[in-house]
Amino acid sequence: MSAEIVRQTLSDVLGATVLGLGYDDAEITDSTMLVADLQLSSVDIVHVLATTEDRLNVVLELEALLETDGKARSDLSVAEIIDALAAAPSRP
Repeated sequence: MSAEIVRQTLSDVLGATVLGLGYDDAEITDSTMLVADLQLSSVDIVHVLATTEDRLNVVLELEALLETDGKARSDLSVAEIIDALAAAPSRP
């Protein structure tokens, strides 16, 4: 799947999520960090990932994305999510 399709879909989902949280002027770029910049909670992040995954009809390896060396990651960039989604296999 092309990175541009993934980027647009993720941007739409993130935009709706941050708008729902009351941030109407959040700028979302590849370097945007979900926690540091958008102040998303872990529940918000899982919602964004699951919604984007559903819209793109792919299966994400959540553990690989959310953990490093067996430890939970504290933040994710938009670029990291785009890369993971673009590489994710389609649902059967």
